[in-house]
Amino acid sequence: MKLPSRILLVEDDPGAAQALAALLGQMGASEVSIKPDLHAAVTWAREQLPSLVFVGLSQVDCLPGSHADVRRCFTVPVVFSTSRGRTALTLGLSPAEYVAEPYREREVAIVVAAATAQARGQQRIADLERRLRREEGLADSGRTAARAGVDFGKLLTHFGELLQPVRAAAGESQLEAFSTLDLLLDRGHRLCRQLRGEPELPEDFPRRSRVTGAPFAPPTFHGAVLIVEDEESMRDLAGCVVKQMNLPVMMARSGEEAIERFQADPGKVGLLLLDLSLPKMSGLDVLAYVRAVRPAVPVVMVTGYGEEVLPPDVRGTLRGLLQKPFSPDALRALLQRVVAGDASPALVTS
Repeated sequence: MKLPSRILLVEDDPGAAQALAALLGQMGASEVSIKPDLHAAVTWAREQLPSLVFVGLSQVDCLPGSHADVRRCFTVPVVFSTSRGRTALTLGLSPAEYVAEPYREREVAIVVAAATAQARGQQRIADLERRLRREEGLADSGRTAARAGVDFGKLLTHFGELLQPVRAAAGESQLEAFSTLDLLLDRGHRLCRQLRGEPELPEDFPRRSRVTGAPFAPPTFHGAVLIVEDEESMRDLAGCVVKQMNLPVMMARSGEEAIERFQADPGKVGLLLLDLSLPKMSGLDVLAYVRAVRPAVPVVMVTGYGEEVLPPDVRGTLRGLLQKPFSPDALRALLQRVVAGDASPALVTS
């Protein structure tokens, strides 16, 4: 085994320190530094950054678990050394955590390898925990923003409704003021769509006054239809219908593949056609992940069962439920309704 290049020995017994240092040199260590005091060694290690530390048990208080406090003093793997195996057992050390006199190359190599592997494993766990906390924070931020977009959008709509009778009674001299209100309300609704994760309306979209109550026409559909279906025949049928509608299409054969494609570019997906019964990861699992990242993405669930198999809170968030076996015309009609901007859920049974 090739040892780390820089090693620190913390040992107040000169004879034991020299014996271990000589063995480590024979095993390939290019630099072995010896410090007789633990506190001085910790300060030195922070500045010189060794790759591995050996600590004599004479530096450790003779209390069970105190070796863990010593490990926390260093940011690199720590191996303990002792002249008495009984002391190591008293402290709760396992044979893979210490070397005892007389020092042997094979034992030192095994213990160093175990300490290095343990340190790497702990570092990987710490990295994964940080990544999970970061992803959970992003998901929480996305859900908070989406809720704010929904609430603020409702407030703007209510405000526009309150202004309708005032606008109807206003004279021509006040039209400019209402035009400014139209502009501000429109900007507010555009911000709400961004918070909800919905696609932006194109610049040439015919905008109408929110103050007068005249509704917008259905928004132009943006993005691709992501078809998540493990049955090849049903997947090909759905893909053919989507292509005939001149819509971009993406395919996934499993829940895992769907999440992978969604993660690559969440904004690229404009509609999710999702099979409920998928192997390993179910359609509900995929839906939960998608909702955490983009709560407002339209979803049509495909199932061989009725709508009663879906939880009520899930059923209310869907743009449609398509029952197998379905015809191309049934799928086309449902997709046309969703693409046209109809937000009301629908159940298609054939």
